[in-house]
Amino acid sequence: MGEYFYYKSGRIYYTDQGEGIPLILLHGYLETSEIWLDFSRELTAKFRVLAIDLPGHGKSDMHGGIHRSCHS
Repeated sequence: MGEYFYYKSGRIYYTDQGEGIPLILLHGYLETSEIWLDFSRELTAKFRVLAIDLPGHGKSDMHGGIHRSCHS
């Protein structure tokens, strides 16, 4: 169902469903793109819905040993 694209030294997992204006759904900290499954099914009736696992979450690779906030 999902696919990968390569970013820096690892893979990023995403799903791409529906047609129309694209909507990109991002999960919160310590979550995965799976939180959007039920919601995205409704949106695909009118939109192209992309849901991404951010680096180090879900099926995406971690790009470093530590994830730092942008405030560090």
